[in-house]
Formats: sequence, structure tokens, C-alpha cells
Amino acid sequence: MDTTNEQLIRSLERRAELVRTAPPARFSTELAAFLGFLASHTDLRAVITASLEHEVQRVGERHAERAILAQEYAAKSALIAQGLAEKLQHRLNDTRLPRWLGPLLRSYSEKHALAALERGGTPWPLVQEALEDADAYTDEIACLISEVNSVEAQWSALRLVEERQTMHEVTHALAHLWGHVQHSISVPLLPEWRPTLGSVAQDTWEQSNMVLLQHELMATNGSGDVALRTSLYHDLRRLTVAITEALETRPLALPTIERFKGWCEMYERAELLRKVRPGKKATEATRRRKRSVMIAEVMRYLYHQRFAPFTLAMLEDEQLRQMGFPQRASRPVLVEIHVVSDRDTLLQSYVGLVQALRSSESLQHLALREAFLMAFLVEPIARFVEPAPLRIGNTLLHSVAVDLTKSSDTGRQPLSVDTIANRVAEEDQLFNFLNTASEDDLDAVPGIGPTKVQQIVAGRPYGSANDLKRSKLPTSGVLYQALRSRALRGMQTLMKEADTQSVKT
Repeated sequence: MDTTNEQLIRSLERRAELVRTAPPARFSTELAAFLGFLASHTDLRAVITASLEHEVQRVGERHAERAILAQEYAAKSALIAQGLAEKLQHRLNDTRLPRWLGPLLRSYSEKHALAALERGGTPWPLVQEALEDADAYTDEIACLISEVNSVEAQWSALRLVEERQTMHEVTHALAHLWGHVQHSISVPLLPEWRPTLGSVAQDTWEQSNMVLLQHELMATNGSGDVALRTSLYHDLRRLTVAITEALETRPLALPTIERFKGWCEMYERAELLRKVRPGKKATEATRRRKRSVMIAEVMRYLYHQRFAPFTLAMLEDEQLRQMGFPQRASRPVLVEIHVVSDRDTLLQSYVGLVQALRSSESLQHLALREAFLMAFLVEPIARFVEPAPLRIGNTLLHSVAVDLTKSSDTGRQPLSVDTIANRVAEEDQLFNFLNTASEDDLDAVPGIGPTKVQQIVAGRPYGSANDLKRSKLPTSGVLYQALRSRALRGMQTLMKEADTQSVKT
């Protein structure tokens, strides 16, 4: 951890201690000063914003998982209701069965099931009880109801885990603290925090006022806010610990690269867009030349900040290697830079960097804690939100998207870690095909002749795009796409065979 982070942590802890030791009359004032310090300090703002964005992404993933389970529950519930209605059609007029059972089973739909699940009032316990009282609860019916109860239990467990995790997140703690003093703090809620904290902070402010009023009316010694302050102390401690941990593990180059991103977007947007945006009919040579402009800008900036930046191409440069670069550099940082006009280019950029981090011996010897993919977005359709950092071995891959498009363009689209992982898996399948395919299989690929087959076999094994380049094989174009399509077709065939086999068993 560098000196700047150490000083910042000490300052953070000192200000938090002022809040904890403040007398009741000054508690809100000191808390407002503490939150104002968080909002006004550039590095703290960056750390908190990154934590909030990461938590929002995790919440989205948990919600998606719960939605899948809810849909599965609804589908099974509707199917079971229909099946029970058919099985019991001759017994639904039995006086021992309640009158509501028949209409419920006949009309029960996925919509009804989802609504019941959300409000925690699913009908299956009552259905089971009614059938047991009428001696109609057979083993077959018990098995069906057990299936739907199992899915409901999974959904409930996931919701409980989500609620518990929410209690320990930065979002929860910061929203409670900010909401308590939001009308007395001198700094307004930051625009980048408002979507995440706004509604929760307002609810907290209203609850705080209600609690304070209630406690003051009921207390006789004037200490009615003790319980509320105790709760806020817990939030303060959680928030301070989370920020401290983030600062202690924070990549050293990230603040510098984020400042460069801010400079580009605020002051150089139009000029850089004019320089590096390729035309629709631009040749590959033109695209490489425009990309080299941005590489030079980034390298120059990081070098002046006392880093030793390098790209994957520089890592393969024999002359630089003989000079001991970057192995002997004091602060090496890998930054792969791309000018992005479409989604496929961005995904392919991730694939190349992930493959290199996994397979390059040179990078493994460097033992990098961090690596960066900088994407200069030059078209509205390529405006993506950076995904969460990717852990590849011991290296954390950070994404930095520099938006050079016009500010009036449409909002940025999400790009999930799963999407990147799926593309990497597809490229892995290509390398697996190149490493294991027989000469006959290779020869059957359109555009591959005997000479190219021998070239592929001689260049094995393949693990990254650099391996393809060393064997003088294409990394894009018609021939590359033909090999990739053949490899993915083989993967789909294996998946279908596996599904067929599982159905048979």
C-alpha cells in the first residue's frame, strides 16, 4: 500500500472516531462533516462509487437468479394444479373436500403462482391439508407437491441470503448514515450516488425523525435517541471498514488511469474523437494507425506518472525483452488499449487479454496484481458500462471505458462478466479444436488445404491469439471464422449428444 493510501486511511479513521466520541448534541453535526469529507475527497469518492456500482451489479445478478427460480416455481405450480384438477375431477364434489379447492385448481395460473410467491402465501400447504383430511393425498400427489415446495424453499433461501448480504453492504450503511443527516449536510448527494442511495436515504430520514420523536415522547431522561445512534454507529463502523479494505487493496494505477479517463472525456473528447474514429470503410492499416495514436497518449501519460506501462505487443518485442523490459521495471503495469466501434471488437479485446493473462509465461513471471483494458468508445452502439473486475489467476483485470461519443447520445448498455466468459469459452473451443482435430477434420474446413493443415499441426499447442500469430495463422477474416464456426459446431454437437444421453438414462 502506498503512502497516499496510508495517509487517507488514517484521516478516515480519525474523522470516524470524532463521530463515535461526539456527545449526543454534536453527533449529527460530526456525522454530516464525516460524510461531507467522503463526498469531497476525489479518491474516496472513486472508491465508494466503485463499491456501489459493484454492489448494484451483484444485486442484479441475485435478482436474476431469483427471477429464474420464481418462474420455475410458477410453471410447476400451474402444471401441478392442472394435473391435480384432472386427477381429482371425480372427487372434487366430495363433501369432505373444501368448496374452494376445485375452482382454485382449475383456474390456477403462473400469474397467480408468482403473486402468491411474492406475498408469501402459496396455497400448497392448504391443498395438502385438505387432501389429507379427505384421504385423497396419494404418494403421487405428495411427490408433485414436494417438487414445487422444493423450488419455493430455494427461492425463500435465496431471498433470505440477499436480505442478509444487503445488511452488510456499503450501499445499506451509507444510505442510512446519509439519510439521517441529509437535510443538514452542506454537500448534496452526489449525482453518481443518487440512483443507488436516493430512495433509501429519504426513507431513512423519515424513519429517523419518527424514531427520534417517539423516543423523546416516551423517554423521561432526554436520551431517547440512544437506540438510533447505536444503530448508526454500526453503520459507521461497517462503512469505515469497507472503505479501508478497499483502499488497502486498491490497485495503485487505477486512480491515475481514472484521472486520464476524466481528462479525455471532459477536455479532449471532440479532438480525440476526430483523431481516432475510423470511417466505415477504413482499412485495417488505418485502424491500426489510429489505435497507435491512443496507445502513445496513454503510454506517455502513465510514464510521466512514474509507471512503466506496456502492452501485449511490447511484451512480445524481442528488442525490449533484451533490454530487460518490463521485467526490470520498478512499477510495471499492463494496459491493453483499443478503439472500439462495435460490441464484437470489444469482446474480442477481452478475449485476447484474458488468454494472454492465462497462458503467457512472461506475464506469470511478472506476477502482476492488476491489468487494464482501456476501450475508447467512438460509436454510440459501442457505449458499454464497464463490467466488474475479472480475477484471472492472481491478476485482477480492470475495465476502463473512455466515452468519446457525443454527450447527447443514448445511455450506455450493460456488459456482464458472463458475456465475456461465454466469448472466452468459445475461443477456448477453437484452440481445443486446433490442438486435437485430426488432419481429415482440418482438411474438411472450407479454405483449409493440405499445406495449411500441416502448418496448423506443426504449430501446436495453441492457447492464445499470439500462438496463432507465431504460427502465421489468421486471427481474423474468412479463414479464421471458418475454423471458429467448425469448432463451435463441434461443441454444440457434443452438448446435444450429452443431452440425449441424459434423457436416455
